[in-house]
Amino acid sequence: MKRAWGYSILFVLMLALGSLACNLGAQEQPTATPSPTIAPTATLVPTPTMTPPPPTNTPEPSPTVVPTATESPAGVSTRVREDFVSVEHPDMGVRLAYPKEWSYDGSFYMTLTSSQDLEALNGGGLPDALIVFVMGAQPEELGLDTESPEEMLGEFDADAEFTVVAGPTPTEINGVPVQLVEYEALMSIGKPGRGKIATFNSGDWAAVLIAIAPADLWEEFAADVDAVIESVEIFEGAGWGDWSYPAPEGVYRGNLAPNDLVEDEFAPAEAHSWRIEGYMGIYLTAVLTPAGTEMDVKMTLVDPEGRVLLDMDHGFSGEPEVIANYLLPVDGEYELVVAEYYGAGGGYSLQLDLSDEMKVVVPPGAEEMGPIFLGEPETGTLAEGQSHAWTIRMNAGDAIDLLVTPLDKEMDLTVSVYAPDGSLVLDRYDGAFSGEPELVEAVYLQADGVYLILVKEYWDAPGDYTLLVTEGVAAPGAGAGATVAMGPIAYGETRDSRLENGPMIHEWVFAGASGDTITIIAQPGTAAGDLVLVLIDPSGSTVFDLDETGGGEAERITSYRLTKTGSYVIQVREWWEEATGYSISIQTK
Repeated sequence: MKRAWGYSILFVLMLALGSLACNLGAQEQPTATPSPTIAPTATLVPTPTMTPPPPTNTPEPSPTVVPTATESPAGVSTRVREDFVSVEHPDMGVRLAYPKEWSYDGSFYMTLTSSQDLEALNGGGLPDALIVFVMGAQPEELGLDTESPEEMLGEFDADAEFTVVAGPTPTEINGVPVQLVEYEALMSIGKPGRGKIATFNSGDWAAVLIAIAPADLWEEFAADVDAVIESVEIFEGAGWGDWSYPAPEGVYRGNLAPNDLVEDEFAPAEAHSWRIEGYMGIYLTAVLTPAGTEMDVKMTLVDPEGRVLLDMDHGFSGEPEVIANYLLPVDGEYELVVAEYYGAGGGYSLQLDLSDEMKVVVPPGAEEMGPIFLGEPETGTLAEGQSHAWTIRMNAGDAIDLLVTPLDKEMDLTVSVYAPDGSLVLDRYDGAFSGEPELVEAVYLQADGVYLILVKEYWDAPGDYTLLVTEGVAAPGAGAGATVAMGPIAYGETRDSRLENGPMIHEWVFAGASGDTITIIAQPGTAAGDLVLVLIDPSGSTVFDLDETGGGEAERITSYRLTKTGSYVIQVREWWEEATGYSISIQTK
């Protein structure tokens, strides 16, 4: 996939169709919740070699200084209208002109709005206003390295829900070949939208302009949009670099070799740096375990060029952070930077494994129970505070049903499923009351390999249980856009899970009553994760469809008063369709 379509064009278009003002605030801090003491090591069980694609973490670059709009300088297109002002973005390599009454923001993309009150657009999905996005880069960066306009614009049809009503129409503006497309789309506020796309390509530099407004207002803005397009000039800009962000700095503590287990201690506000000699095609697994239940640890994997590959902060206080089976992309010296989230001091252990085959990573504190086979029930006896880790070999595209039955009427069991790369497929499912069996149907599996099934008692109580795994039926369309039922979530709960690569949607269900006032927070687990949060009421109507923040920031539905009684659905997906962990919480007043 061309980077431009993945990180620019589709982002701009979909952002225009959704909530259009981003609140680039601070990252939501994780909730500190006590948990049982965790053993300092993780068990690594060898399995046959697997080769999944490495996860991609591509956070947004830091904003640049907003350029100041000035009166048209010498050299700007003679097509600029007298009632327009001109602006140039040196990074985008674009200069253009727009009506004086519009607003301009150049902090990231070039953004024009017909409303001067930008706050009025925040969260409103662009009511009664026009918005124009412009981005410039090298042609291959924008996916414009083709002479076929149909091929060039065909990526839109695959990833964006809109209909072309005119074009592509070739023309020339200020000496540069241009393709024009008019389209219709459904906007997030439920209104039909209409807009125009213009692609500029000189061969050395390129730009894309995307405009959208409510369909009933398009004619009001169409002439001004055409005039803005006529004013566009492109030049070789500075560009945005490689879309990475600076790695955190840590105090060098030494080098780690395969199978090393080290123990160390943070001073307050201190981060530690550990160096690793890595090789392309080798799987890296690292387990960072805090010494105290109040510590919330995190770690960052940095490549030999100093670029951040992974940010791991999925666990709560007292829980380990795990990088499982990360496929190293190049030879060289990698760096693991470990720290305490709040800057508190304290001890920790760090275990490293490098292998040419994937490992099943048994979570610290869990007892390895061995393999389980389809249709063959197994019995386990949990000690107090213990969890059991069962393994099963499955293929991509398979689906399984899980039945966990307590043999003690006081037991309330939970079940989790981990993928071969250590990512969560099902997180602590708990859909039944104490003494009742947990039944999870159609858990869809996306990769070949050995999966881990983790059984635990909710209150850490001891007792006996049986586990039965049977073949399930995958949901229609699973694998090309699977919707995964994650089970119930109750008021006051926070649940962790993970979205895999591809157009996956997780659905959580809660029981709400008319008059309840709720707050829902979806927090991505990486600095690049950009979540979309949807709330559907008991009648099936979409109440919220939110993508208001940037990468690494939480999406929130705050103090919403329910109007119906019944089962509500919370949907969570990742904007870029990239793998990311996340937490989802729901509270009520």
